[in-house]
Amino acid sequence: MSALGRSWRLLQVAYQLGLAYWFGRRFLYWSLDLRYRMLVPLLQLATTRAERGSALRFFLRWTVLTERVVPPRLLRSWRGDMTLRLAGLTFVVTPESGEVYTLRELYQDRVYERVPGFVPAAGWTVLDVGANVGMFALQQAQRGAHVVAFEPNPECYRRLSLAIDANTLPGRIRPSPVALGRGTGRAGRARWYHHPRCSAR
Repeated sequence: MSALGRSWRLLQVAYQLGLAYWFGRRFLYWSLDLRYRMLVPLLQLATTRAERGSALRFFLRWTVLTERVVPPRLLRSWRGDMTLRLAGLTFVVTPESGEVYTLRELYQDRVYERVPGFVPAAGWTVLDVGANVGMFALQQAQRGAHVVAFEPNPECYRRLSLAIDANTLPGRIRPSPVALGRGTGRAGRARWYHHPRCSAR
């Protein structure tokens, strides 16, 4: 092999090593980012072995769907609703949406508990306007409050209803598939809008 051939071969090996180093480093940062962004907060909320298993199954499904690890056409059966059991409650979420980040707001960052006297307790009546899939509503019902949960989005309302049925909180949450907002008329009044495909209970 000539000197030029050896130099060319060394250059190819150096390029391949550099490429392998770059991809390895990117993969390490990606996996650590995923772990601390999603998995660690979920595992911190898990209080039982079954909840840890639920968190790990969700994390696997979430990673595959959101990070495009596998082509989407191969994952049709993985799309859709998933049950997630954490903090003594059962949530119904879609892994591809950002719904699960609300758990971090509620339990880790405690965003809604920063104002003294605002943390609902047993016997309170809580209006959850824009309840989404019911994470806040379920947390307050678990504390003993009675919750009226308003959610106009039909898909979110469906998951909210499934989550209410999946938890043993009889009569503590009353869902309503409507939106609340400021309307014409006197102050303090709400105008109710009923989606044509939904009816309030």
